Amino acid sequence: MNVVRRSVWRHRLFWWMGLAGLPVLAVQGRWVRRKTPRLPEARGEWRGSSGSGGIVRNLYLLGESTIAGVGVDVMRNALAGQLANALSIESGDRVHWQALGKNGLKCADIASELLVSFRRAQKNAAANLVVIALGVNDTTGLTSLRAWRHQIVRLLADIRSVTDCPVVFAAIPPVHLFSALPQPLSTVLGARARLLDKVLQDVADAHPQVFHMDTVFRFQPDYLASDGYHPSEKGYRLWGEQLARQIHAAGLVETCGFQDDAIGG
Repeated sequence: MNVVRRSVWRHRLFWWMGLAGLPVLAVQGRWVRRKTPRLPEARGEWRGSSGSGGIVRNLYLLGESTIAGVGVDVMRNALAGQLANALSIESGDRVHWQALGKNGLKCADIASELLVSFRRAQKNAAANLVVIALGVNDTTGLTSLRAWRHQIVRLLADIRSVTDCPVVFAAIPPVHLFSALPQPLSTVLGARARLLDKVLQDVADAHPQVFHMDTVFRFQPDYLASDGYHPSEKGYRLWGEQLARQIHAAGLVETCGFQDDAIGG
């Protein structure tokens, strides 16, 4: 049995063992919801520009609270602004970005909540790259693996009806490291997040021009915001830099560029 299969079975084991303690987990879940402060979405413009190169790349980000900038004051310090800045440094190009996110969003909600805005935005500025960050709410909301796979495939089909540009799925964050979650809840939900992320990777591998980008780093407490659940500015910066390096290494920023139809242009 290879390393990947062993890892999947370990996460399945943790999840199944966790289900045996469901009453305890339910109590812990209610306690976490009561005690964890609900931070607002980021203020300021939800679109902007980074860099001053001659070629313009249009970056769209879709997803849950991390795309909505929960954990920082303004959007330029969240994943959208941090990733755009890191991509402009990596490529030397100018990156126009727009964030389309909502706190508490699950994959099943994207079609009704975000895709209408995404389609409308394409009329003014065609995407060169779409980055999607989802999965934490589907983890805590106990979305089944079958439903999750179906919803991700449907999301890709909806995006492909609008654009054929590269699509990047950011790996589901390390839920087991969220300081807001006590044990054993953090271990069980962390295992569930890894199972959902494996489905995400499998779907990406099965579709052309779709990529799964993992994030691997030595975790530090100050990577989290005051709620112990969302990234801090430092956490978003590290995440954005790692994604940018992987995107650049995959050659995705060289796919195409526009001079005139830039976001906000």
